[in-house]
Order: sequence, then C-alpha cells, then structure tokens
Amino acid sequence: MKKVLLIIKREYMTRVRKRSFLVMTLLGPMLAALLYGLFIWIAVSEETPSVRIGLCDQSELFIGDEIISQNTHLNISYPQAPKIVDDAKDSLRAGKYDAILFIPRDPINSFSKSFVLFYVDRLPVSTIKYTEELTSRILEDYKLKMNNMSRPEFEMVRTRITLEQTKVFTDPKKEDQRTNDAAFVIAFINGFLVYILILVYGTQVLRGVMEEKQSRIVEVIISSVKPIQLMAGKILGIAAVGLTQFTIWIVFSGICFMVISQIVMGFSDPAQIREQLETMGQFTANEGIADKANLELMAGILGTNLWVVLPVVFFFFVGGYLLYSSLFAAVGALVDTDSDTQQFMLPVTLPLIFSIALAQVALKNPDGNLALFLSIFPLTSPIVFPVKAAFEFEVSHLLISMGVLLLSIVLVAWMAGKIYRTGILMYGKRITWSEVFRWLFYRNG
Repeated sequence: MKKVLLIIKREYMTRVRKRSFLVMTLLGPMLAALLYGLFIWIAVSEETPSVRIGLCDQSELFIGDEIISQNTHLNISYPQAPKIVDDAKDSLRAGKYDAILFIPRDPINSFSKSFVLFYVDRLPVSTIKYTEELTSRILEDYKLKMNNMSRPEFEMVRTRITLEQTKVFTDPKKEDQRTNDAAFVIAFINGFLVYILILVYGTQVLRGVMEEKQSRIVEVIISSVKPIQLMAGKILGIAAVGLTQFTIWIVFSGICFMVISQIVMGFSDPAQIREQLETMGQFTANEGIADKANLELMAGILGTNLWVVLPVVFFFFVGGYLLYSSLFAAVGALVDTDSDTQQFMLPVTLPLIFSIALAQVALKNPDGNLALFLSIFPLTSPIVFPVKAAFEFEVSHLLISMGVLLLSIVLVAWMAGKIYRTGILMYGKRITWSEVFRWLFYRNG
C-alpha cells in the first residue's frame, strides 16, 4: 500500500505543479463569473440608450404620426425624416439619426419585410423589438377598425398561453414542485461537464502509461512495484488531480459569483438575487421584451438545490472516471505507438460518445424507460444520471445506479489489471483482440 501511495503522490504532484493546471483551474471559474456578471449588469443597468429613429413614412395612413403619439419609451424617439429614401439615408449618414425606419406606401397589405430599418451602427436588440411591437400594434389597430372590432374585443379573443409545468408526486403529503427551463440547462451542463472531465483525465492516464512504456522507464518501476500497483497508483493519482480541480472550481466559482454579485447588484445573497431577477422578469414582460425568459432562467438556475445535484454529479464523475480510466490504462499498455492506439481506443471511447448523445433522450424525457435504463447501465450512467439529477428522481433509483456502477468498476479494474500486467512489458509485437481475451484468463505467476 505504501508503494501505491508513493505512485499516487508522484502522479498528483507532477500534474498539479504544472502551470497549465493552475491557469485552467483558476481561469475557468473567473471567466464563468465574469460572464454571469456581464449578464446581470446588462439586466440591471439602463437597457436602452438614447436612440433617435427617423421615420421615412410613405404611407397614406400617417403611420409615422401614430408611432410618435403612441411611443411611451423614455429613451427612444421617433422624429419625422425626409420621405424620400435617399434623402433619409443622407440624413442618417450625416448623423442626424441613429437609424431610419422606412414605412411602405400600403402598410396594411404589405409584407412584414417591406418595413426596413436602415442603420450605420447596429441598434440594441431591445430597441428593435420595441419598435417592432409598437409598429405592429398600430397596424393591428387599423385592421381592427376596418373590421369594426375594438382593441378590448380583440384582446379578449386573442389567447396566448404559457404552460406552467408542475410535478405532482404520488405521495399526497409531498408538495407539488414547479419545473422550468433552468432544470434543462443544469441537466445539460451536468452531463457535458462529466463527459469532458472523464475524457480529459482518462486520456491523461492513457498518455501517462504510453509514455512510460515507450521510454521503457516502466521496466525500472516494475522492478520495485507490481504492475497492478503501478496502474492503481497512476489512476488514483490522476483522480486526485481531477477531484482537486473539481473542488476548486466549485468553491472558487461560488466566491467569484458572490463577489461579482456584490459589485454589480450590491448584495450577494442568492435568494435576494433570484428575487430581484424574477421581479425584473415580470417588469420586462410588461414591455413585451424577450429578456423576461432569460431573467427567469437565471433566477431558476440560482434556485437549484445544489446540495442534491453536486454530490450526485461528484459521485458519477469519480465513478465514471475510475471505470473508463481503467480501460484507458489497459489500452495504453497494449500499444507502442500512437498509430496503434486507434485500434483499441475506438471500443473504449464509443460508449462515452454514445453516452453524451443518448443523454439527449434523458433530457427530453427524464422519466422515460429508456432514460431509466441508460441511467443504470454502467457505461452510460456516469453521463446520463447527472442529467437526471437536475430533475426529480427516486432515491432507490439512485442507489441501484450507484451499486451497479461500483460493481462494474471492480470488474473492469480486475480485467484491465490482467491486460495491463501482460501488455506493459510487450514491445514490437502487434497485439490482436484474441490475445487480449486470452490474457484475461492467465493466472498470476
């Protein structure tokens, strides 16, 4: 055991001391926090700068006059511009306006694309959306008058619904749980994050084994330790590196997010931030701006119960890494050159690639039978169950998946150890799959 610990320490210290490890460990959370801060700053700051949109109104209905009279936005003004398009463009180039809105001669019967917004510098999306909503409402009013219908009557007929999704539990004592798009975002992040980490650190195991074999330093090491001890030490050492980076990401991300929230919003309590974003979402909904969905999405993400999600993601990352890194170590022991790696890498990486692809099934229907199977099958559960963790799941289902994964790790590690013990000292011979299967039944000498 002492020798294994020495190998773990060597693998751990070699990688943790690298500058690339420090940069990626610290840079990732900082970039994520800065993006979060940018989103919050845009949401809480004045959304639309002062904008002058000249009206090139060629209509016979004086749509431009209606736009001016019905405009309620404090930062957007709609002055009249020359009715000739070329003259209006010259005024735009001269800096008299920030944009020109062209209104066709027959706006009622014209296609929507007949309305053109000319600009030199692109306008904010919120400004464009507001202008579209205002113009559309004015044209709707004209059409209502033509059909002898009032706006209140039209609003009574027009129906737009948004489904409020709420899960009802079979146990009547449990309170209904509201779901939103935030769960889907968290689910996707969970699956993709575990997939990337398993692939990155599994590949490090493969490269480490190959480098030791190609340099023949493994012959010296094996004279002091058993092959299985060397393999276990390398896998666990790199696992420690991954756990260190994962833990720093979580802790440092939380600190960065709190600091950014304090700077931008004046407070760092997640509950306060969520409440503020929900309030802002309701405010923007009254203006018909699409930012409402983004604000509610951010509020939902902040309201995620991380005390449930993170431990599940953490366990399946560790379990998935131990499972796949054992296979990567076996592959590294089988090959002498990079060109030979592809022969044995494909069967190992295919289940991992299929897992992230099939995780979309769990994302679309997390309670379906296929998602249930994928979250228990050991080759796919490390990716799929973190996806399901963002939604409601049964504890018994979690325990079964964890148990199957642990048993699979033991079985795969035993098989990989048999392959590693024989293949690590073989050079210059092209190994076939039939030979690999025979090694599994060799007795320890």
